[in-house]
Amino acid sequence: MNPTRSTTRRPLSWLPEFRPQSLFAAIALLAVIPASAAEKAFRYYQFKTTKLVGNGSNVMFSEFDFYHAGTKLNIRNKTGVGAVIPCDATAGDVDPNGGEGSNNLLDGSTATKLFRGSGLLAGNEVVFDFGATLPHPVVDSYSYTSAADSANYIRSPQSWLLSGSEDGVSWTVIDSRIDAVTTLANVTTYGPYEIPEVVAPLIQTFSVRQTPLPGTSAIVLNGQSVTLDWTSLFGTEVKLFTPQENTDGIVVAANGSQVVTPPNDATSTYNLVATKENATDATASATVRTVIGGAKTYQYVRYTGTQRRGGAGSITQISEFEFYNGDATVPANKVVVSSATNPGGDSPAAENVSKLYDGSFTSKWLDFNSRPVIFDFGSAVTFDRYLFVTGNDATDRDAIRWTLEGSNDLARWDLIEDVNFDYPTPLARNASTLSIPLPGASLPARIDFFTGNTATLVAGESLTLSYSTQAAASVEIDPTPGGVLPLYGSVVVTPTVDTTYTLTVNPLNPEGDTVTATFSVVIVEDPGVDDISYDDFAAAGSEIIKSGSTAITAPENALPNRLRLTPEAQGQSGTAWFLKKINGSAGFEATFGLSMNQVTPNNFAPADGLAFVIQNSPSGTGNPGTGESGVSEKALNICFHSFGFAADPASVVEIRSGTEVLDRTVTFTQPGVELYGIPGVPDVNGVVGGGFPYTLGSLSTDPPYRIRVVYVPGDLDVYMDGIAIIQNVDVDLGEIGAADASGGSYFGFTARTGGNVQNSDITDWNVKLGDFSATPAFGMVKTLFRYTAGSTLPTSVDLVWNAKALPTYEVYSSPSLVGWTRLRQEFGINGQIGVNIPIVAPATPPGEPAAPVPSKQFFRVGEIVEP
Repeated sequence: MNPTRSTTRRPLSWLPEFRPQSLFAAIALLAVIPASAAEKAFRYYQFKTTKLVGNGSNVMFSEFDFYHAGTKLNIRNKTGVGAVIPCDATAGDVDPNGGEGSNNLLDGSTATKLFRGSGLLAGNEVVFDFGATLPHPVVDSYSYTSAADSANYIRSPQSWLLSGSEDGVSWTVIDSRIDAVTTLANVTTYGPYEIPEVVAPLIQTFSVRQTPLPGTSAIVLNGQSVTLDWTSLFGTEVKLFTPQENTDGIVVAANGSQVVTPPNDATSTYNLVATKENATDATASATVRTVIGGAKTYQYVRYTGTQRRGGAGSITQISEFEFYNGDATVPANKVVVSSATNPGGDSPAAENVSKLYDGSFTSKWLDFNSRPVIFDFGSAVTFDRYLFVTGNDATDRDAIRWTLEGSNDLARWDLIEDVNFDYPTPLARNASTLSIPLPGASLPARIDFFTGNTATLVAGESLTLSYSTQAAASVEIDPTPGGVLPLYGSVVVTPTVDTTYTLTVNPLNPEGDTVTATFSVVIVEDPGVDDISYDDFAAAGSEIIKSGSTAITAPENALPNRLRLTPEAQGQSGTAWFLKKINGSAGFEATFGLSMNQVTPNNFAPADGLAFVIQNSPSGTGNPGTGESGVSEKALNICFHSFGFAADPASVVEIRSGTEVLDRTVTFTQPGVELYGIPGVPDVNGVVGGGFPYTLGSLSTDPPYRIRVVYVPGDLDVYMDGIAIIQNVDVDLGEIGAADASGGSYFGFTARTGGNVQNSDITDWNVKLGDFSATPAFGMVKTLFRYTAGSTLPTSVDLVWNAKALPTYEVYSSPSLVGWTRLRQEFGINGQIGVNIPIVAPATPPGEPAAPVPSKQFFRVGEIVEP
């Protein structure tokens, strides 16, 4: 059955081909282009915008054209072909010939436009007058062209009515379009739209009544009734189809209302169908959810808007957010919000998150980043319903889908609400959603995750199964030892054979559905390798778990026996984990050769980088990582970046606890560090690009960088070719969750490429356990002279030396080892100190010629120990 045939009388939502799509206030409206055009010859035509792309109120477009038999009418000589047709356009009190006046629609230029403020209000429609001279031109289709500067296209008409008239007073609708504009662009002609022989039925509104009296929210308690309101045009018959009357429907008035009682514990769709002979049916839908309801007790509630009326990328605004315990019309039942935060949000000072609970419907919270809000009640309180109030403007910013989570410690968050359908948030401004009951036991059971810390296990070793559930009455894991399990946490098992574990979650509602998830582990023979000790990877075997693009390069490869996390190709990601956990919690030293290289430079920056990772994430060796950023939770990540068009970020090294950056450095500017970089190469015209001297990437012919990571609890140092690039980072593997209760962690690497590419290679890898953090004795580590472009003499010198915390250090220079000049003083640290000293000409007395930059210069560093 074809759901678009005009003879159809069954509601489309019950036909197999139909998938109802809610739009804005839970309304789905359809309009179909007619099969043939009708010829019209009115003096006046009225173009009435009924909805803009951005649901705003200011109308703007650049051209409007009429056609006959496929030819554009030569109105005001805009086409230059045929007889000139006179016409004038008006739009309320806008000056027709002003800079943004209505006659700009008829000048043939998309560089000019009409701007009509409050263009949706009666009296501000665009009216075209072909004059009193007969005969009037024959019209059978029309088009409009968007303006050149409509930001986000929000002022372009999306729905409209076209009417004709002989006197400019009595109007006959000759076409209606609903959501006709779907591809949005500036200076784009929409149409031509053919004028139909018969104007199809139109449903203007269909929604749950949400006015204070006698309205309700669109989520109600089981057994509660709601009122559906609608308005329609042009139909000869209108029917309401309910879950109880889903075959024949109920004949209703063109404009009216109906009280309905939705089925219990369900999300129900009501459909309105307007029909007319020889025209396509118009349909609209409204959704109502019924819930058991129930109170919750928490100190914190986190609100997350998951979808806004304007779609992805739109910003968020809410005027007020309120919680109640009992009837929301009783002020005493309102729960007082002590404070609120908006982590990661971006709000103007006058529209910050405090406006959500200031008691005023006229102020609002506005967040350009659309981040969650955490409400704090000051202590654990009980509440069973909530509401929010729309902002003063911009309906596209309204939330239509959201979640609420409760917490008493800001660590564990329990899902207490999930509005996962397009809620009919009021289009009216500063309007309340009215009281929305919490779902209680109606909330479906859910599994956030169920994973094991490795999918490959040596027989006799333990496996940690981690899981988190929501809205669960109880959980079971099979096979595991018996006993009551918490609703989230972990279970340690010791499988001896390949095993698939099944997590079963029983819902709060006995009538609800159970949900399950599985995790499988494969038992492998002990590879007999307990230590990370690879001078190369020629003999590496099953003790290294590789995933994604990771492979070991073949012996015959130009770069043989390397652990290659990503090849030099686009869109690659790879990980490598040592099979067994290593107990590095008391201290370790890890060394490896790092080569993020290109075999053939092509004047594109290398990308993106790799990370050395020590982690105890729930998915363990199954964790795919996030490329150069490592693992996002329960992990210590040492991140090496190569992509960028400046030293920062293209030579950045970061220390991260999960996603939190603990420390970072720009290695290109680090005293003593020498980067190979990527040279420029000639293009097809022989022009040599500038290359990328500041990146951590290198050529495949360059040696790898020698990386050394030294850790003891509370102290982390990273060295690159013997230079300490990051020192004394206060971090503890156990405290950040990167080690388990026994101190064990998975050691490995993650990497990725994007549109730009590189080989991400580890040439060797060794890890030794113990305390390697002792500070070497005072002494020079490196002296490096730096040259600027075109200089034959060095212009500065890097001095790097081993230091301790208590002494201070002084830097001197001399041209002849006699008569030393003190240049600077440095306070001591435990580790290394690196400085860059400019080499400049000595000062000369006034009036004397400037001295040249010395061709010979000596430098020394002295340790000053207080007596």
